[in-house]
Amino acid sequence: MAVDYVTFDDICENLTYQCSEYAVLSDLITLINAYRVTNAVPLAVELSETNINDMLRLLTGCTVATGTELNCYPRGLVTTMLFDADGNEIP
Repeated sequence: MAVDYVTFDDICENLTYQCSEYAVLSDLITLINAYRVTNAVPLAVELSETNINDMLRLLTGCTVATGTELNCYPRGLVTTMLFDADGNEIP
């Protein structure tokens, strides 16, 4: 299950969640978890709103890159911003 983005470690948690869907990526999960153990202190730092928005920009680019015809609805309550697969803002 995906976790809310609060700390940098949550990014690692969500990466392992995404990778867990595919057995071929099990070694990547092992590497991410080893990184988490050896970098626990810096990963415990809380994400700023800017960090979270940057993460959303990148994740939106990844969603666009899937090439699916499904609509994805944003959750944002205040501002709507669109990004292409390269993470560039679409005006």
